[in-house]
Amino acid sequence: MTQDPFWPPAPTSPPEIPRRVPRKRWPYLLGVAVLLLVAAGVVGYVEKDRAPGEPDRVRQVADRFAGAVDRGDVAASVGMLCAEEAGDLADDGLPSGEASPSADEQQPGASGPPVEISDVRIQGDVASVHVTRPGVDTTLYLRKEAGVWSVCAPAAARLPATASPRP
Repeated sequence: MTQDPFWPPAPTSPPEIPRRVPRKRWPYLLGVAVLLLVAAGVVGYVEKDRAPGEPDRVRQVADRFAGAVDRGDVAASVGMLCAEEAGDLADDGLPSGEASPSADEQQPGASGPPVEISDVRIQGDVASVHVTRPGVDTTLYLRKEAGVWSVCAPAAARLPATASPRP
């Protein structure tokens, strides 16, 4: 018997699967990174003037101003006004050094009427806040001067129409 040279068949490897050409992923990753940086920049620009506690600071100033008005504390009230408005009062000849009861001289437990502060709107360095109390329903306007919020009626002109809560 002669042996067949092709028997047994020579072992073969599995057919070769064509390799995928590796894609370069770095352009996609770079594009995503650029989009994230642009989005972070836009958010940072929009929020740059608004620290997390700014609405609370505006509320506190409005509440302290209402308390000073209730006590008849002219010096404290004028001290919470913006420079422009305080200057106007001084020009009108209103007494600024008038003796007024301080917080220490108030009757213990005595407080003014309840004050509800709502609709705090901040636009850069100006703000508005709605103040409601018995017999009063108004909007106070504030301006940030030297990092401190001050009551300032002229600030109303710098707020866009959508930023003021109520007429």
